[in-house]
Amino acid sequence: MITLMLNREERKLVMDYGYPFDEIAGQIEQAGDVDLARISDEAYWWDQVVGNLSISVVEQAAPEDVCEAMDELASRIECELAKVNPPPQRR
Repeated sequence: MITLMLNREERKLVMDYGYPFDEIAGQIEQAGDVDLARISDEAYWWDQVVGNLSISVVEQAAPEDVCEAMDELASRIECELAKVNPPPQRR
Protein backbone atom coordinates (compact mmCIF):
# COMPACT_ATOMS: atom_id res chain seq x y z
CA MET A 1 0.00 0.00 0.00
CA ILE A 2 1.33 3.41 -0.96
CA THR A 3 -0.03 6.59 0.58
CA LEU A 4 0.64 9.99 -0.93
CA MET A 5 -0.24 13.43 0.31
CA LEU A 6 -1.59 15.23 -2.74
CA ASN A 7 -2.53 18.88 -2.97
CA ARG A 8 -5.53 20.13 -4.96
CA GLU A 9 -3.53 20.71 -8.15
CA GLU A 10 -1.95 17.25 -8.01
CA ARG A 11 -5.33 15.60 -7.44
CA LYS A 12 -6.73 17.47 -10.44
CA LEU A 13 -3.81 16.25 -12.57
CA VAL A 14 -4.44 12.66 -11.50
CA MET A 15 -8.16 12.97 -12.28
CA ASP A 16 -7.69 14.77 -15.61
CA TYR A 17 -4.63 12.98 -17.01
CA GLY A 18 -3.83 9.99 -14.79
CA TYR A 19 -7.13 8.23 -15.49
CA PRO A 20 -7.28 6.78 -11.97
CA PHE A 21 -9.14 3.61 -11.12
CA ASP A 22 -12.00 3.42 -8.64
CA GLU A 23 -10.16 3.45 -5.31
CA ILE A 24 -7.92 6.43 -6.08
CA ALA A 25 -10.68 8.33 -7.89
CA GLY A 26 -13.09 7.79 -5.00
CA GLN A 27 -10.61 9.09 -2.44
CA ILE A 28 -9.86 12.13 -4.57
CA GLU A 29 -13.56 12.89 -4.93
CA GLN A 30 -14.08 12.48 -1.16
CA ALA A 31 -11.20 14.87 -0.46
CA GLY A 32 -13.16 17.68 -2.05
CA ASP A 33 -11.45 21.05 -1.82
CA VAL A 34 -9.07 20.43 1.09
CA ASP A 35 -5.50 21.66 0.63
CA LEU A 36 -3.83 18.28 1.21
CA ALA A 37 -5.39 14.83 1.08
CA ARG A 38 -3.99 11.44 1.94
CA ILE A 39 -4.62 9.10 -1.03
CA SER A 40 -3.77 5.39 -0.73
CA ASP A 41 -3.78 2.39 -3.02
CA GLU A 42 -1.69 -0.57 -4.06
CA ALA A 43 1.55 -0.01 -5.98
CA TYR A 44 0.08 -1.57 -9.13
CA TRP A 45 -2.62 1.13 -9.39
CA TRP A 46 -0.18 3.96 -8.72
CA ASP A 47 2.03 2.51 -11.46
CA GLN A 48 -0.94 2.73 -13.83
CA VAL A 49 -1.42 6.39 -12.90
CA VAL A 50 2.29 7.07 -13.59
CA GLY A 51 1.98 5.42 -16.99
CA ASN A 52 -1.10 7.44 -17.88
CA LEU A 53 0.49 10.71 -16.74
CA SER A 54 3.60 9.88 -18.79
CA ILE A 55 1.52 9.16 -21.90
CA SER A 56 -0.26 12.49 -21.46
CA VAL A 57 3.12 14.27 -21.25
CA VAL A 58 4.53 12.51 -24.33
CA GLU A 59 1.37 13.24 -26.32
CA GLN A 60 1.50 16.85 -25.08
CA ALA A 61 -2.13 16.57 -23.99
CA ALA A 62 -1.88 19.85 -22.06
CA PRO A 63 0.04 23.13 -22.09
CA GLU A 64 3.77 22.93 -21.36
CA ASP A 65 3.49 24.09 -17.73
CA VAL A 66 0.84 21.45 -17.02
CA CYS A 67 2.98 18.78 -18.69
CA GLU A 68 5.89 19.81 -16.46
CA ALA A 69 3.68 19.48 -13.37
CA MET A 70 2.50 16.05 -14.56
CA ASP A 71 6.09 14.96 -15.12
CA GLU A 72 7.08 16.11 -11.62
CA LEU A 73 4.11 14.30 -10.07
CA ALA A 74 4.88 11.11 -12.01
CA SER A 75 8.49 11.28 -10.78
CA ARG A 76 7.34 11.75 -7.20
CA ILE A 77 5.01 8.74 -7.42
CA GLU A 78 7.81 6.69 -9.00
CA CYS A 79 10.05 7.53 -6.02
CA GLU A 80 7.39 6.17 -3.67
CA LEU A 81 7.02 3.06 -5.85
CA ALA A 82 10.78 2.48 -5.68
CA LYS A 83 10.60 2.47 -1.87
CA VAL A 84 8.08 -0.39 -1.99
CA ASN A 85 9.65 -2.26 -4.93
CA PRO A 86 13.34 -1.33 -5.01
CA PRO A 87 15.22 -2.22 -8.19
CA PRO A 88 17.41 -5.34 -7.99
CA GLN A 89 20.96 -4.79 -6.82
CA ARG A 90 23.85 -5.62 -9.14
CA ARG A 91 26.52 -7.90 -7.77
